[in-house]
Amino acid sequence: MLIDDLPDTKLAAARMPVVAELVSHLRRQGFVFPSNVMVFGVQHIMSQTLVLCAAFNSLGITAKNIALCGKPYSTDLNVVRSLNRQGVMTVPTGPYRCDRLQSLQQIEDLNELGDVFLRRRNEVGDSIVLVLDDGGHALTRFNALTTSPYRIAGIEQTASGFWQPGAEEVPFPVIDVGTSACKRILEPDLIVDASVRRALRVINRFSGRCCGVIGLGYLGAALARRLLSEGASLSVFDARPKAMERFEPFAAGSIHEVFDRSDIIFGCAGVDVTKDLFEEKGGALSCKPRILASLSSGDDEFFSLKAALLD
Repeated sequence: MLIDDLPDTKLAAARMPVVAELVSHLRRQGFVFPSNVMVFGVQHIMSQTLVLCAAFNSLGITAKNIALCGKPYSTDLNVVRSLNRQGVMTVPTGPYRCDRLQSLQQIEDLNELGDVFLRRRNEVGDSIVLVLDDGGHALTRFNALTTSPYRIAGIEQTASGFWQPGAEEVPFPVIDVGTSACKRILEPDLIVDASVRRALRVINRFSGRCCGVIGLGYLGAALARRLLSEGASLSVFDARPKAMERFEPFAAGSIHEVFDRSDIIFGCAGVDVTKDLFEEKGGALSCKPRILASLSSGDDEFFSLKAALLD
C-alpha cells in the first residue's frame, strides 16, 4: 500500500487541500523529480507528514529516499511506524525530557539519522539532496555528510532557523519559507488559536488574569493582541526595543518583571529566556503559582528555570 492510500493519510489530506491542488498542478505541468533526488530533514512527525511524503511520492521521490527526524514533544509514533513500513528513514524518538535542551536532543538525533541517510545515499550514487529544516539544525550540520555542495538545496520553515550559529555559513542555496506571507500573516493566528484553547482547559478563563508574553515576533505579537481581546491584563518583554514599541503600555523592564507580574507566561522567543533570570536584579521570584507555556518550535524557552526546579 502506498503512503497516499493509508487511511490516516487520506484523513490528513482532507484537511490540507492546498497540498493536493499543488501536487495536481505540478503533475499537469509535467513536473517530476529525478529518480536520484533524496530528502533529509526535520519535521514535527504527525499526520501532516504522511501527506508531505505522499506528495513527494506522487512527484517521483520514493519513500526509501526520504529521511526525517522528529521532535520528542510532538512525534506521533503511529505515524512513524506507518512511514517506516513504507521505507521512510527515521531514528527512534526518545521520551520528552524536561532536564535537557530539546535542541541538543535534536542534534543527536540528526547525527544518527545522518549515518543512516549516508548509507542510503551511497546506494543511490550521484544523488541530489533536498534538506528540509524546522529550526536550523539540519541545514547547519548537513554539509558534514557530503562533499557535493552544488547538488544540495535547502528549505527553512522557521525564521528562528536563520538565527542558529552557523546559519550564515551554509554553503548551498536555501529557500526562506519562515519570512513568507503565509508564515507571517496566517500561521501566527492559527498557533495562537490552538494555544489559547489549550490554555483555557487549564485556567478556565483569561479575564482578570495577568498574562506575560516573552518574545514579540509574528507569533508573540499575535498572541498579545489575542490575550487583550480575551480580557487579560498583559505584561510583555522583548530584547529588541523596536518590538516593544507596539505594546508600550504593557512593556516590562525585564523578564524578571514579567514573571513577577504574571499568572501565565507564554514563551515565544525560540531560545531559553530564563537563562539569565537568576542573575537579573530584583531579587528572588515570588512563590505564587504560575503556568508556563512554550509556543516555539524548539520548546526551550524555560529550560534553565525547569532545570533549577528539578534540582
